[in-house]
Amino acid sequence: MIISQHDAWYLAQRARDKNDLAAKRLSDMIVAVCIEEIERGNANILRTHRTCFIKACRRAHHCTGSRPICLLFQRRRVLNAEQQQAMLDEMYWRVLEALVASEAA
Repeated sequence: MIISQHDAWYLAQRARDKNDLAAKRLSDMIVAVCIEEIERGNANILRTHRTCFIKACRRAHHCTGSRPICLLFQRRRVLNAEQQQAMLDEMYWRVLEALVASEAA
C-alpha cells in the first residue's frame, strides 16, 4: 500500500506517543514503589509498628502495610524533604538500571 509522507509521519508519531505513554506509566509505578519503600523504612526506623493500627505490623515487629498509616501520627521525621528526594532519585535510577540490565540479558 502506498501512503503519503504525511500519513507515514503521523503513524510513526502515534507509535512514539504510545511508547512514551507506556514509559510514563512504568516510571510512575517505579516512583510509587520507591516512595512506599522509603516510607516503610522511615516507619521501621521510628519503630511505629508498636502503635500501628494494623495488627500484622505489630506481630511482625516491622511495617508490613503498603502505606504506613502510623507515620501520619508521628511528629518527628527521619529525613527532611531534600534527603527524601535524594533517596527517591537514587532508588529510582537503581531500579531502572536493574530493569534495563535484566531486559538486556
